[in-house]
Amino acid sequence: MSVNDIEQEHPAIRALIREKCINHGWADGAEYAMQLLADRGTPFNANDLRDLMGDMEPENPNSIGGLFLSWSKQRLIVKKGFTASNGSKSNSSMIFQWVGAQAA
Repeated sequence: MSVNDIEQEHPAIRALIREKCINHGWADGAEYAMQLLADRGTPFNANDLRDLMGDMEPENPNSIGGLFLSWSKQRLIVKKGFTASNGSKSNSSMIFQWVGAQAA
């Protein structure tokens, strides 16, 4: 999945994710966003999740990695490569690309 695909996500989807975060907490919104990314059947990564979540951030930034770890252990997503992170604090470190298990 490219950054352009995420940027072009329908505003209603972004609004729904924001509402889920506000009303039910970051984790609920992040789970919904992760499901949306996994269901597309194209590679995605933490950059894509952050872009889709907009300004909604977890209290602890390690929660993003925890979400990917949880989904991986449940075999809902599988690794499909690496890419450079565009996170503001990551210094372009390498991160995994993932794909939903149904597309693997």
